[in-house]
Amino acid sequence: MLVIERAVWGVLLMSSLITLSKSTKLNVPKLLLPLSTRVPVNITLTAQRGCYKWVYPLSALSPPALLPLSSCSQQCLVSALSSPQAVPLRTVVQAQDPVTGHILRCDVIINRIESIQVVTTIRQLFTNDPPLQLSVRAFDSEGNTFSCLAGLKFNWRLAKEFVRHHDAGYAPPPHILSLEDAGQWGESVLLYGIHSGSALIKVSFLHPEHKHVEAASVTLFVIDRLHLSPVGDTYLLQGSTIRYTLWKTEQEGETGTNEINIHPVCLC
Repeated sequence: MLVIERAVWGVLLMSSLITLSKSTKLNVPKLLLPLSTRVPVNITLTAQRGCYKWVYPLSALSPPALLPLSSCSQQCLVSALSSPQAVPLRTVVQAQDPVTGHILRCDVIINRIESIQVVTTIRQLFTNDPPLQLSVRAFDSEGNTFSCLAGLKFNWRLAKEFVRHHDAGYAPPPHILSLEDAGQWGESVLLYGIHSGSALIKVSFLHPEHKHVEAASVTLFVIDRLHLSPVGDTYLLQGSTIRYTLWKTEQEGETGTNEINIHPVCLC
């Protein structure tokens, strides 16, 4: 009786493990990585739970780097290798649960970057506001967006306005921090609006293998943050006067106060 009970519990436990394993997914079901001969672009695949053995062909991708290093892992670092083969290259990363045998799959495509674009949340910012983040998005010949550009170096023009993430009190990804510590820029930068006006931002690759990719640009507008007091509608009797105060706000406080006297005009 005890043997049967243990067997039943074993079957139930294995059934639960299989069900849990089948419900597990990877954080990314499909990857598009750039072909890069000098700087490999890395991205981390992560299973929702469990421990997996990661396998994939070595012709297009570097050997799997488990995080942490062990016989099985919940994460795997994927890197595209330069290849004499014609692009696009297609391969598959598989993660197998050693207990249940369940397999997770991620399709990987490796292709050349053909164009880039500057992406930003807004194109209008105020002077002395918190910095605005600008990022590069890359596309292949069919307009598909690359999953990651980590590690690639870029030339951002109008550099005197840029600020390092660390200096602005922000925590960037490790590859961005490493590049900025070396005095270089990655695919993401921070920009302060110091003076009012418009600014044309241009970005291009620093890597010779991507010299065929045209530079991308975006125009930003920096505006002084002005305040008017009193605010709202004002009603005056003919012949009376109201004084308005106009000032702009900076991080250090109010500055540049101007006063304007307004006289009502009869339009009857």
